[in-house]
Amino acid sequence: MDNSKILKEQIIDKVKNPLQKEYGDKNDCTLVSITNFIDYYLLDYYDFSFGSIYDLVAYQAKRQFIYHPKLGSNPLAISCLVQYMLKIKFKINKYKMKTKLFKTKNFFNIIEKSIMNNKPVILSILNTKDKKYTWHTIVIKGIRVIEKDGEITKSFIISDNWSPSKNKILDLDNLGFICSINYLRN
Repeated sequence: MDNSKILKEQIIDKVKNPLQKEYGDKNDCTLVSITNFIDYYLLDYYDFSFGSIYDLVAYQAKRQFIYHPKLGSNPLAISCLVQYMLKIKFKINKYKMKTKLFKTKNFFNIIEKSIMNNKPVILSILNTKDKKYTWHTIVIKGIRVIEKDGEITKSFIISDNWSPSKNKILDLDNLGFICSINYLRN
């Protein structure tokens, strides 16, 4: 019998689970994640298809030289591109992006605060300890904190662009190095 107890869980259900293979090439995870993030914020303003938002994001990323088909996108430029798209292309000025580089001491707390305020987070991962993700960008759409046998496990609920699973889990302990955490200021 499983004796685990969920201490905290929050999922932003309106964040989609797009499959990268339906929109871009093998190195387009960042573009699909940016599109997914922007799509969530456009829900209250516009009725664009995911594909049309992706096309605009991909065009602008190529135009600003932060994307290369063989190399993918620069994870350090994610916030700049999102801010540009929301403010200039979609005329939504109320959002300001913030970027943290690498894992900090309060890394989980930053993401938790954002998720608890119904704001997804774009996470660019250099690698995970299990080697499932290497140079990959995802959208965090939820958090989960579980206690089992006196131990606390913190996890992210993600849209990884590869799996159609609606609530895919990535344990915090499995994260190796990250490149950037991109979120809207609270």
